[in-house]
Amino acid sequence: MHELPPDWAASDAPADGGGGARPLVGHLGDRPPTYDAEPAALPAATSENLDALVPDTVLDGARYGTYTLRAASVRGDSARFRGEPRRDALLTARFGAAESALVLVAVAGGVR
Repeated sequence: MHELPPDWAASDAPADGGGGARPLVGHLGDRPPTYDAEPAALPAATSENLDALVPDTVLDGARYGTYTLRAASVRGDSARFRGEPRRDALLTARFGAAESALVLVAVAGGVR
């Protein structure tokens, strides 16, 4: 058995015994965020802009034979902290049927 690198924690191993230890992740980027990763604020709304509101999280999925699709679009921590909406769009679609079907998955990023 080999020794784990110092930045790996054996206690983070999956409970089912599969895989191995996962690396500890402090943060991504140059410095840690100045806010918690918990949702802090909803985007502002008025009765005139209800049609422009987008959900915080979009989930979709399907199964075709041995193929399983899981797709997610999630508002980021920074946007949650600032009360800004999710700026991307997720599209999943199936064209055709049976073995000749085509599954399309597209994500479009918004303006920052």
